[in-house]
Amino acid sequence: MAISASAEIVAVASGRSLLSYGPAVGATRPGSTVKPFTLMALLEAGLDPLRRLPCPQRLTIEGRRFDCTHPPIHSLNAREALAYSCNNYFAAAVGRLTLSDLTRVLLAYGLRAGVPKDLRLLALGEEALNVTPLEMARAYRLLALGKNRVIQEGLELAATAGTARLAGPAFAGKTGTAASENRISLQAWFAGWTPRSSPEHVMVVFLPVGRGAMDAAPAARRIYELWQRGSLASSSLAAPG
Repeated sequence: MAISASAEIVAVASGRSLLSYGPAVGATRPGSTVKPFTLMALLEAGLDPLRRLPCPQRLTIEGRRFDCTHPPIHSLNAREALAYSCNNYFAAAVGRLTLSDLTRVLLAYGLRAGVPKDLRLLALGEEALNVTPLEMARAYRLLALGKNRVIQEGLELAATAGTARLAGPAFAGKTGTAASENRISLQAWFAGWTPRSSPEHVMVVFLPVGRGAMDAAPAARRIYELWQRGSLASSSLAAPG
């Protein structure tokens, strides 16, 4: 799915076929694509973006493992944590927030959250929050227009050196991998905008099976390249009924 800065939907793709256009996907867990909004709540609560927090790599919440998959890094600041999608950073930092703090910011971006067993699960996009690709595109549009410098730089770093690098440097963006509702499979997300410094379009890719960094990010790059070449048929540039 791509959406222009004016909020006009210009292309929608579903499933693994880049040129298979169809109905919007139902709401599901966003995984780490929610982290920019978690970071926004943290910044509003006074988090120093330069403060470095340690990453022990391993993380268990409510009996579930959320170990960090980025290369071993002793400590990270806010930009680096966003770029490398450090679960430990966000799980530790969210301790300064109340549920109200986080849900208020999420709601400001059109994301309605419930009450999680553990606030860290909401902060990581793994519980009490389901979104559709369209809702995520609209949220990232607002994020792009807001131009928060810390988040902007974190998402640019994600696309050049972090988890979203397979999407390519044309983007500022974030990947996400979330467990399906039955926890049988993993679902893949990419959300971001292009051009990086002067956003004109937001793209969201959702794959019902896959991982964000390895599957959704390269899919976003292929869609972008087809779009640039004019290979997406004009008849497919309208929102589905």
